[in-house]
Amino acid sequence: MAVQRQALNAASMHRKRDLASASHAVDWNFGVPLGGASQGRLVLERETPDVVVSADSRLSALALARFDGEMPETITSDGTLTVRYAGRGITAWLHHALRSPRAQLVLNAGIPWFLDLRGGIHRLAANLRQLPLAGIDMHGGVHRAELWLPQPTGTVRIRVASGVNRLAIHRHPETAMRLSLRGGVSSLQIDGAEAGAIAGDIRRATPDWATAPDRYDVMVSGGANQVLVTE
Repeated sequence: MAVQRQALNAASMHRKRDLASASHAVDWNFGVPLGGASQGRLVLERETPDVVVSADSRLSALALARFDGEMPETITSDGTLTVRYAGRGITAWLHHALRSPRAQLVLNAGIPWFLDLRGGIHRLAANLRQLPLAGIDMHGGVHRAELWLPQPTGTVRIRVASGVNRLAIHRHPETAMRLSLRGGVSSLQIDGAEAGAIAGDIRRATPDWATAPDRYDVMVSGGANQVLVTE
């Protein structure tokens, strides 16, 4: 398996700026050719700071990115883009987050994607409405994450482990979803109904979840402060 470790070369990316037809105003400083990839995988490793993810069906590259502040290591291999920030420990991580390094990523919406977020993330805003989503795994703790989900195909699993401070999930109207919480939640709100604080494990599902061919299966473990699910 050929692996390319690509330097963040802003000059080379000027040739790729027109690939991001959704946002010509952004000066993208990193890009990954699509090649023959039929599916994509985004891996974020090691205490990732603020990340904004979106998708564009008009993109001819596999993905484009802009990194402000600290430049992470990036690795590409057979449709997988790995973004790896330097690990620091919790105290340095909090200071790192306050300095607001930021990653903006646009993914090619012509292929399905799996998001694999490891080692903790400070803040994630992911507008995936155009993306064929294969699934999401978040491990290592999440401070704040907001997801705008597309219509699912089959059963799409979303896993959040090691605790979360605030998680907001926006789904399409009438989309079947099951939400499982392990470790309790301080504030739970589903489609405008406030459930308040709940100890222990709970499970909520839309009435059609058991029979729906296309649906979301969301599991949050390790405890949560706020969880919001809305259409």
